[in-house]
Amino acid sequence: MSDEFLTRSEYKRQQRQKQEQEIAPQPQKKPKKKGKLRFLRRLIAFLVTVAIIVGVIGGGVFAYYASSAPPLDEAKVKEEVHKGDNQIYVTADEIPSRVRNAFVAIEDARFYDHHGVDFIRFGGALLANVKGGFGAQGGSTITQQLVKNTLLSPEKTPRRKAQEMWLAIQMERHFSKQQILEMYVNSIYYPGNIYGVATAAEKYYGKSLDDLKIHEAAMLAGMQQNPNGYDPREHPQAAKNRRDQVLDAMAAHGYITADEAEQSKSIPVQATLQ
Repeated sequence: MSDEFLTRSEYKRQQRQKQEQEIAPQPQKKPKKKGKLRFLRRLIAFLVTVAIIVGVIGGGVFAYYASSAPPLDEAKVKEEVHKGDNQIYVTADEIPSRVRNAFVAIEDARFYDHHGVDFIRFGGALLANVKGGFGAQGGSTITQQLVKNTLLSPEKTPRRKAQEMWLAIQMERHFSKQQILEMYVNSIYYPGNIYGVATAAEKYYGKSLDDLKIHEAAMLAGMQQNPNGYDPREHPQAAKNRRDQVLDAMAAHGYITADEAEQSKSIPVQATLQ
């Protein structure tokens, strides 16, 4: 029916319906995902490219620094861990489990799993160094520390760190884990110009390693990081804090129970010093 035959009321109703249809919301089209996927692919490609470039540059710098490292001299390593008549040297089978576990827990929790360098720990230390400057935090394994104690200077530079890592990898190929741990605990410096954990046990507690209590083993392991600063005779509070860190680490890694850790923490740090 044409508009000319509509009544006025019908015509108005028809016009109103047309207006309502014109302003009614139209169904929205789903956003296209192609643009987002394209951006995501480009971002991933960019990040992969950057990672490859950084890896190549980092690998080149590492190789350059490592090439200047001294050769791994097994005789020199063994010679350096023997410090004379005043040192009480202990072999691997003479190191009690509580002493061995204390050092591993606080210094190198993945000692038995890595091949000289703990890249997980190194990555964390690298981030800390970016924020706080090179040397802000160490990521050295027990093997790397043995390299530093016997073959390299203690300076903190990227070149020496690369040399340390390279030699640690070589050392793991020449010595067993037990040999490395033996040489490590005998090469550690303690206040008073003494070397080796057995020598320190005699000096501080008048005991052999076999007779050390858990809290005493934890103290001797903790002192390694800062021998003078954590000397229980000179700095008892700092020494206690460090000892308790070792006890917590031992408990966290299952070497002792939480109750044993708490009981050991309750003992004054100077209580059993001779």
